[in-house]
Amino acid sequence: MIVRQLMKTDFNKVHQSTTIAEAIALLEAARVRHLIVTDEKENMVGIVSDRDLRDASPSTLNNKESAYSMEKPLSSVMTHDVITAHPDDLVEEIATLMTQQRIGCVPVQLHDEIIGVVRDKDILRMLVKLMGADQPTSRIEVQVPNVSGMLAEVSAIIQNFEINVQSVFMYPAKRNDKKMLVFRLQTMDPRKVIDEVRDHGYEIHWPIGPEMNRYE
Repeated sequence: MIVRQLMKTDFNKVHQSTTIAEAIALLEAARVRHLIVTDEKENMVGIVSDRDLRDASPSTLNNKESAYSMEKPLSSVMTHDVITAHPDDLVEEIATLMTQQRIGCVPVQLHDEIIGVVRDKDILRMLVKLMGADQPTSRIEVQVPNVSGMLAEVSAIIQNFEINVQSVFMYPAKRNDKKMLVFRLQTMDPRKVIDEVRDHGYEIHWPIGPEMNRYE
């Protein structure tokens, strides 16, 4: 998936002269966590987050100092060196960048114009969909040898039951010679599939124990 498929085009922009108090009110009204800061020509000059505004807000100051602090412009607290993405960047690369830099929002730039934003919650929502967790499915987690062809073999077992696979992904196991395959199946009772996969010599890591009782 690329950024243009995930980005949100309805983002909030404010002028760099906007006060901290005004920005806080806008964040609360719009229920967002980030604001794109622009100049008179609508060019992006920075970005500000709810955390930036909280850090800049007065805590134990007297009323006069408090009022002065809240009237400061966003240009005094915003992040000036903004990390941006291109609409054709891969989402996983931007997600990695956001994790490394510990940021929750990346503006998407095309020809010097901000056309959208990618937020951490957008990536999380996408992950839920990719994993099939937003659909009524059953989850099967299988440990297999870390060699080629394992996904095809386990998928062939499932195919024999004419059950549709909603999603599938893999992740490393604790042992280097193993890997984990996770299937989301469009069935509410996967016990026959589980038994067949186990009979082929594969280890089922989920569901196990009490979790199997839900299918009785």
